[in-house]
Amino acid sequence: MKYRIRLRRIILYVFLFLTISWLSCELRHVEPNEPISSVGGEAKFISGFVADENTNMGIPSAEISIAEITTITDADGNFDIADELSDGTYTVKISKEGYYPIERSLFIQDSKKSRSFIQGFSLTQKNASVVVNAQLGGTITSGQGHSLQIPENALSQNTNLSITSILGSGIPILLTGTRFTYEAVALEPNGQTFQSVLTLRVPISINQNELQETTVQALSYDQNTLQPESVDVTLDTINNRFVASINHFCYVLFYADGLQYEFIEEPYTDSSKSTNAIVDCRSERAASDITIQPEIINSSDLLIDVVEAKIGKPISFSITRKGVITRKSREPIRQLFYKVSGTRYIIRKDEIEVVSIKYPQSIEFISKDIEPCHDQGGG
Repeated sequence: MKYRIRLRRIILYVFLFLTISWLSCELRHVEPNEPISSVGGEAKFISGFVADENTNMGIPSAEISIAEITTITDADGNFDIADELSDGTYTVKISKEGYYPIERSLFIQDSKKSRSFIQGFSLTQKNASVVVNAQLGGTITSGQGHSLQIPENALSQNTNLSITSILGSGIPILLTGTRFTYEAVALEPNGQTFQSVLTLRVPISINQNELQETTVQALSYDQNTLQPESVDVTLDTINNRFVASINHFCYVLFYADGLQYEFIEEPYTDSSKSTNAIVDCRSERAASDITIQPEIINSSDLLIDVVEAKIGKPISFSITRKGVITRKSREPIRQLFYKVSGTRYIIRKDEIEVVSIKYPQSIEFISKDIEPCHDQGGG
């Protein structure tokens, strides 16, 4: 009888031990949607891409300067900055010989080793110049329908002149508030003056209904000081052109105000997404390439170039970066996840959303424990 009681107790103890062990394993199991820890990847603190505005191809050897840190793009237009910056707003300067330089703002928030800040930029290449005879004058064009007429004897000598369309994300000047840039040109050489008035003609990109709602205006900016001056503009409806009168070379922006467009910027953070990078019970490291690009949720007849000129960023670009996770002996199986944050740009008209773009600005790599290693093995 005593042996039977002892046997029952032994069986009970074994059952309780197995039950507790099983529950322990189950308690250690974490569903993939529950983050356990964050880890860094091979992506640097700032990752970026510089493209040609017209071709969308990467620009090699473009110079990027931020917070006294200077680097250049590789053969594909990519760049990385490993130096970590404290939270705040920074001015980024991008330049390349033969292109118009730009300045943009970089907002660093919630910086940590697992987060990489993403930036996309475009530069506009300068058009080749042509020699204009001082006595005869002439007309120079941009190739996109922009033209500049130089009268006879406007120049004191034969001079190389050029005109370049700069509308888009490579535009050097960003207008604030409710103003939208609809055309923009750069005239070279900057500061060149004339003895008589020149006539600048640029294509009209907005439809006639919108033109009836507003008055198109123009500003000129010296390329060095960026100080604005008003420019007289008329409308040539027969040839579908804006016409402006200028007497010196600079940037010229044609813009419309009061088109009843509402411009909104709001932050967003996507939910975490899984990758195929998993470190199992007998491995130590796993990696996965993550490609990030803007997402156009909604669009309209409002030209992409006009939207890009408003936000100062290229919409057609992508950046691929590698995320890495590691695992030590006796640790659970681990999988790499990532989370993208950025700004959503919204343009509304008459309370109707006509354009919506999710623009990524940072990626955070997350390591998640997905189940225990029963054999407690390790790499």
